[in-house]
Amino acid sequence: MSHHSSDRDPALEEMAELKKVLETSKTEFGKTGLHPAGVLSGTDEGGIQFGVSNYAGKVVLNFGTPVTWLGMDPQQATELANSLLNQARQANKVLVKSVKPAEPLVLNLGSK
Repeated sequence: MSHHSSDRDPALEEMAELKKVLETSKTEFGKTGLHPAGVLSGTDEGGIQFGVSNYAGKVVLNFGTPVTWLGMDPQQATELANSLLNQARQANKVLVKSVKPAEPLVLNLGSK
């Protein structure tokens, strides 16, 4: 995504098993330190790389850092929507089969 802001969410920290799965990812998620699309607002911290995956029949977004908001262009929004739909389909299959976390699809929007 091209824009994000951070704020801690204590609910995610309480989900220890999911947090463990998210930390096993081979990809570094979080801030890119770049503003390739300019600055959207005073709280814009720039680009962010994050993963879209599924775990235990749920679609999971791993930002690698606390995030309050995201801003994106229409193409990025379409890519995110497609990723969410694909992971939702896979999560639905997991509900029928044994629970095994999927390798996340990595989105790095806003660092080019």
